[in-house]
Amino acid sequence: MLSRFGAADHAPFVFLGGRLWLDFVNTDAASPAGDGLASFDDLVRWFQQAALLDAARAATMRRRALQQPAGANAVLADGRRVRSMLRTLAER
Repeated sequence: MLSRFGAADHAPFVFLGGRLWLDFVNTDAASPAGDGLASFDDLVRWFQQAALLDAARAATMRRRALQQPAGANAVLADGRRVRSMLRTLAER
């Protein structure tokens, strides 16, 4: 089943960095798998798989994203910006 913010059926994210922030950086397009954060739903899935969100909170965020798509897109853009900054720090 597809939603406006991404596909429901995805492979799980890989957590190999030893640090959660490194695993977040590894969702970047620079990884072989491509950009793991292609949609708001991907961002929510990552937080859920990282055990930062429970299923109920993730469902609430998805519902709100459907009600406020501009807000969801802004959150996704902010997440990608933070990821980019973390990548810059990791590369230094």
